[in-house]
Amino acid sequence: MQSTPSLAARACLRFPTGRGSPATGGVGDRPSGDNLAAVVKTNFFSARPGDTVVLSERPMYGGHLTDRGTEIFVWLSEMRGGQGLAWQGHASAVTRLPDGRLEVTVTLTNAHCGEPLCKARLEPLRDVRDGSPEAELAQKLYYHAHKKVAGLTPETTEFLRGHFAARPD
Repeated sequence: MQSTPSLAARACLRFPTGRGSPATGGVGDRPSGDNLAAVVKTNFFSARPGDTVVLSERPMYGGHLTDRGTEIFVWLSEMRGGQGLAWQGHASAVTRLPDGRLEVTVTLTNAHCGEPLCKARLEPLRDVRDGSPEAELAQKLYYHAHKKVAGLTPETTEFLRGHFAARPD
């Protein structure tokens, strides 16, 4: 079943072209040409596993490297009715729009389970530059408030995957 957000969900995507890029301040850069993962910060929407959503925003922090098959983590903005980390999925299509945005079609595979990962946990780390996954997410998601799609390092990708693993009761 296909689900479309009631408000057009928008997500910014821009990945740096290499390590130490001025666009990222050298924190959490992805080497160019890889197909790792991205986080999409967007408006709240309701969905179920297996649903497909279309998100489009300007690329930031390496988001321009997002392509078909990229692993996607969806972050629903708390300022727009969301609760933070919400979905894991994959990009089934990516289109570059004339205004510089990327339109990313995401097939949602897993809903977040376990301990919440949200603004309250990350905001205190937004100026920390210690290379930790939490600090990378805080910088990319909260240093600039707008919705976006941002590339992720392998360490942060693994950290986020851990939030979707089955948890014992």
